[in-house]
Amino acid sequence: MLAKPAIPPETETGGRLLLVDDDADILDFLSWQLVHFGYTVTCASDGLQGLALLQEESFDLLITDVVMPLMDGMELIQQVRRHNLPVADIMVISGASPEYDYTDFIAAGANDFLRKPFQFNELYAKIQRILRERSLLRKLEKVSERYRKLFEESSATVMLLEKYRAELLAAKAEAERANRIKSDFIANLSHEIRTPMNVIVGMNRLLLKEENLDERQEDYLKTSQTAAENLLELINDILDISKIEANQLHLHPHPFRASELLIELERLMAPQAAAKGLNLKLQAAPDLPQVVHGDRLRLRQILVNLISNAIKFTSQGQVRVELRGKNEGQHFTLYGQVSDTGIGIAPAEQELIFQAFEQVDHSLTREQSGSGLGLAICRKLLTLMGGEIWVDSDRGRGSTFHFTIPFAISSLDLLEQGRPSLPDPEWPLPQPQPQPHQTLLLVEDNQANRKLLHCLFEKTDYHLVEAVNGYDALEKLASTEIDAVLMDLQMPLLNGLQTTKIIRRLESDRACPSQLLAEPGAGSSGGMQGKALPEALLLRLQARLLGRHLPIVAVTAQVLPEDREKCLAAGMDAYFSKPFMPEQLFAFLTRHQSPASPPPFLETPASKTSIPNTPNLEKTKTDYRSRALNTLQTTYALAENESATVLQTFTNVITDNLIRAQADARNGDFPDLSKRAHALKGNLVNLGLEDLAELAQNLEMKAKNRLETDAQEHLLEDVTALANKLKDFLTK
Repeated sequence: MLAKPAIPPETETGGRLLLVDDDADILDFLSWQLVHFGYTVTCASDGLQGLALLQEESFDLLITDVVMPLMDGMELIQQVRRHNLPVADIMVISGASPEYDYTDFIAAGANDFLRKPFQFNELYAKIQRILRERSLLRKLEKVSERYRKLFEESSATVMLLEKYRAELLAAKAEAERANRIKSDFIANLSHEIRTPMNVIVGMNRLLLKEENLDERQEDYLKTSQTAAENLLELINDILDISKIEANQLHLHPHPFRASELLIELERLMAPQAAAKGLNLKLQAAPDLPQVVHGDRLRLRQILVNLISNAIKFTSQGQVRVELRGKNEGQHFTLYGQVSDTGIGIAPAEQELIFQAFEQVDHSLTREQSGSGLGLAICRKLLTLMGGEIWVDSDRGRGSTFHFTIPFAISSLDLLEQGRPSLPDPEWPLPQPQPQPHQTLLLVEDNQANRKLLHCLFEKTDYHLVEAVNGYDALEKLASTEIDAVLMDLQMPLLNGLQTTKIIRRLESDRACPSQLLAEPGAGSSGGMQGKALPEALLLRLQARLLGRHLPIVAVTAQVLPEDREKCLAAGMDAYFSKPFMPEQLFAFLTRHQSPASPPPFLETPASKTSIPNTPNLEKTKTDYRSRALNTLQTTYALAENESATVLQTFTNVITDNLIRAQADARNGDFPDLSKRAHALKGNLVNLGLEDLAELAQNLEMKAKNRLETDAQEHLLEDVTALANKLKDFLTK
């Protein structure tokens, strides 16, 4: 008998059920209850009758007893599964059966089993679970079928998309290759144009200095000079936009003072403004950080472009530049504003002006010239730096260009360490002073450029020796006493970089020259079409160069930032791109060549770095820092602030060399230790600390010769002793 039924919880109902049982009471009770809860119920009194119904109709669930006349529940299940009759799920309800176990029914194809007597709620819950699972399964099958069809339908689209993707990638690669080719072409074209332009600009400058020019001749020359400078500006703009488009323009951040940049720009742009009767005012907000970390050169380029445009399109009134910003911890957002009282820009044209080669006025009667690249370069540079630019203007009421750039806040110490190693035109240079007789080696394959430099130097006390390529330069160096070298980069046989590397190797190492220059990266014969340099020439060069540091200046038409970096890596001391200002070159030579003012950052020749034996009370003082400052201010004629800056640089270099020397001594690396000691000696001599330089010289000789059997231990003691003597000097 069935247990007393209880009311089941409210649950989703519905579905067609087939009940098979030989007990009429059970059939009546179950069918009444299930119909009450929303099911459609059909009843059969034995398995044979149930099988007949299943062959005619479809049901969602078969609920069958086991022990019945004519056909029992097990045979019914087997027939249903064998003939694949239209019922998805089967549940068995039965009392104890001696013939079958629960697992037998599951194996035959039933989904669940319920033993009599049972609560109706229990049966109802099982029916709900089975039907719900079946419903979910059917939904899943429908969804799967839908997605299968979608997948089949989209397979052709996917293949087409893959084809388009491959074509786009190929087109992108081709476009990038074309961009690189274009950039290389423009860079080479720039080099070829700059070479004759260097001669034109230089000759014009020389002619303008002549005293017997009449007014008309002077006007012709000034017009020619202006046209040449405009052409150079156009070349620079085209080169910049090409590098940006090819992703070849890289930022070079370092610490700098924004206020100093404004002072420099005022000096640079004031003559242009004054020529048009305009008032130019540049100011920085009081809360602007003293030192920021970013790409000073690119910020300068942006400001020059904006100020030049403001002056160009303003006929009366003023041009005003303001820099201010917002501190955000260790970061700082620079806000710049360049405003003018010029012709203004209509709102509809304001986006157009930031596109390359676009100008507001395309008419044949336009008053202002230009390539239309300046503002496009500004926007691309600012995007590269993480900033943005916009304009506020209207016709007839002037324009205000706004821009923002994120910078890091830096310190004064980092400012001094971050100054470029090679002089840059943007850094203030000392004015040339009268020079004693000096011999310069000019290495240049272009005859016109050689003539120009001869003209520049003919009224000075410099004597110029010419070489037409790197190999010729080495021949001249081997036979002539040279004080400095002006080196072109692109030359036949042996280029400027290879020649510089050879000179630097021969200056610093006593090894056999042919062995030295055969080492990887020595730069010996790569430009000689595989031919080795004669050993006799190398020996003569080594005899002249060993222990010296010959100043080498790059004077080239190659202007990419990577060219400058290659010059520095090769060992050059300065870099000037053609056409250059003669004053800059003279200033460098004055600074680095004059016997009264040897280069403060380079070792002087061996003959000048020997340690004097003459006793001097000044040399016995142990206040090494005061002695060094005194040397910089008297021997090198540096101002107080300059000497402090130079001394800080020396301090950093000496500290680094001491740390590395201690590591070399611990590791028994005698050749490197010798080089460190040699560098220390040169630095200390330049600072006038001869007594300490003597200790460094002794250390250098011991490391070089390894005079003692327990050299490693004693050398470490010597390095430590030198470091202890310098402790106060380095920590003040």
